[in-house]
Amino acid sequence: MSLLEETKLILKKHGLRPKRYSGQNFLVDSTVLQRQVSYAGIKRDETILEVGPGIGNLTEFLLEGSDRVFAVEKDPGMVDILRQRFAGRGGIEIISGDVLKIMLPAFDKVISNIPYSISSPLTFMLLKKPFKKAVITYQKEFAERMVALPGSRNYSRLSVTTGYYAFARVLEILPPRVFYPRPAVSSAVVELVPRRP
Repeated sequence: MSLLEETKLILKKHGLRPKRYSGQNFLVDSTVLQRQVSYAGIKRDETILEVGPGIGNLTEFLLEGSDRVFAVEKDPGMVDILRQRFAGRGGIEIISGDVLKIMLPAFDKVISNIPYSISSPLTFMLLKKPFKKAVITYQKEFAERMVALPGSRNYSRLSVTTGYYAFARVLEILPPRVFYPRPAVSSAVVELVPRRP
């Protein structure tokens, strides 16, 4: 069974549909998920933060590399799925709440396919916290503004803030077909490595 079929089956079993207004587009390509984890270079003793895990497709791969994963999910329906999917599994703590409003535990790395609607506030919040590396999927246009150089067309407040706190680079572009449902935009996997204070 493909990851797309498995995703549809899990949602159907729980009587749920992806909420477009919440930016629920699930990444359903296993090779992309594996690459995301490999980009981060996870070590077993590192604590991983995942924002917006949805039904837990990326979470599965994170647990293969780390003994400590914090998965922060706002949607109660998704939280129920996560709790059932990972029941009895060690190394994961599912946190139900709005990542922008709760007190986050300490973490070493962030690996997430986030809801694009919270890209700006989440990024500004994370950049002010101590961590080793982040590998986050954003909307392509947002990612281009993050990594834009001075004088370029996409250079903006986002570029300045990102560049002040971290070294940022686009690792790869993701087409809509690797998501379910397919978004109307392309996406980009971005690496953020904090600068020394």
